[in-house]
Amino acid sequence: MPTCPLMAQQGEGESLPLITHLECGMTSIEKSSHNEGPPSPESNATVEQTSWNITKTCMGTGTLALPYAASEGGIIFTIACIATISLWNAYTVDRLLRCLDFIESTNDENGGGEVLMTKRDKSNNDAKCYGGNDDRNEDEDAIVTGTIPPGTSTFGQVAWHAFGIKGLFAVDCAMLILLLGVIIAYQDAITSLMGNTPFSTNSSFGDAIVTLLIITPLSCIQNLTLLSRTSKLGIFILYFTFSVIYFYGFITRGDNNTTFDDKTVSYLPSRGLTGISACFGVIIFGYGATPLTYNFRECMTEPSKMMKATILALGFISITYTLFGVGVVMVFRGHVFDGDVLQVLPNGWMPVVVRLAMVFVVVVTVPLIVLPCAEIVEGLIVRGKGSFYAENIVTTRVGVCVFCTAFSVLVPNFVSVLSLIGCFCVALASLVFPPLFYVTLALRSKNRFYDDRNGQEWMKLLLKRTDLAFDIIMLVWGLFATMFSSFLTLKKMLSQTECETVGGLPADA
Repeated sequence: MPTCPLMAQQGEGESLPLITHLECGMTSIEKSSHNEGPPSPESNATVEQTSWNITKTCMGTGTLALPYAASEGGIIFTIACIATISLWNAYTVDRLLRCLDFIESTNDENGGGEVLMTKRDKSNNDAKCYGGNDDRNEDEDAIVTGTIPPGTSTFGQVAWHAFGIKGLFAVDCAMLILLLGVIIAYQDAITSLMGNTPFSTNSSFGDAIVTLLIITPLSCIQNLTLLSRTSKLGIFILYFTFSVIYFYGFITRGDNNTTFDDKTVSYLPSRGLTGISACFGVIIFGYGATPLTYNFRECMTEPSKMMKATILALGFISITYTLFGVGVVMVFRGHVFDGDVLQVLPNGWMPVVVRLAMVFVVVVTVPLIVLPCAEIVEGLIVRGKGSFYAENIVTTRVGVCVFCTAFSVLVPNFVSVLSLIGCFCVALASLVFPPLFYVTLALRSKNRFYDDRNGQEWMKLLLKRTDLAFDIIMLVWGLFATMFSSFLTLKKMLSQTECETVGGLPADA
């Protein structure tokens, strides 16, 4: 992946962690409260640059699993799934942007970065977030204000305004699981790619240890700017990789010893709901930029054109994913894709160069994901102390690398891990959180002083808001798709792991 799926880029290419640091001057909320004014020097990304940055963030190593998704979902369903998820993400980005309108009105009335809550919630928040004593009175329901923890990103602020400290904690946990899952999937990818090169140890366990010894020192580097710039070569290497794959595919089609049968191409899901969930997981994984909407917006010279940049990016991504997924399956008719697409390449110097190039991209990208992952862990520990960095930050980064390596050894299937992370983590952050935050903030904006702990009251207000019917449907649909696809994918992955494991370790270890 050219960049971490949870890292945005400015016009000049500097990385922006999702949860912790906010470069580019003020946050979206602060800019709005100051009527935006002239853009800061750091906010120099045009619509085209922002669209390209979104594209680079989405298109990464996960695209190597697109032919697997197309073979699992079938040609027709895969094309429909790509189009649907593109439109779905356009909707969720729009809802995230609309959330700012509700928060701006709250800030205007309350004088800035504060959120209304009851005294009970306030004292509970102080005890959890700022080390205060939990001496709340259960009968105190007066409205007071709570201060958002320092260093909270705009996405985290939206969660805070919607659900208080619990919302912010949920976002942090969701992003932490997502980042850990991405690291595990990428380590599995490195192991898979290295397996067919002269540099392999001929053991998935040995390759995993070598990977750990490489990425751990890189993850502990204080300044990752060079790695960030180097990783941006990934999108060009990705296009080169698929060009080579198409080249070998057409050569194979011209081989007189090879026969092709249109019947070997599946146009509908070949394994029913299991195939649908696998296809959905891989594709949604490639649309992981939605939680970064505010990061991209904060770096634009014209933030009001964020939707235009998003639509341009989603259109380009959907076309590219169709070519990388459906196109490859059509060229390699008869081939069973059960892993990354590079498995279709024969032995030879060119395929080895392609595999090593992809290994290089993933190796320099993983530390960029380890950094925000470690910062979230530190942030959960030291939040409220004014900094997300602790003295043992290096220890945290090493711990993240070791944990993910151990998990990748236990679950060495790249496409299965990728699909599960897509079905659960990416779908949760991209398809569930945006409409959930929007609906909650919409209710709060019209009923500022209602007690949100009363379920019956909340449902009554919800039923009265017919204008939110579509958003409620999308929220329910997102929840169902997330939970159901995650269950099927996890069930399949556990079944595969049980079959491939002997004595607690992979059979080839």
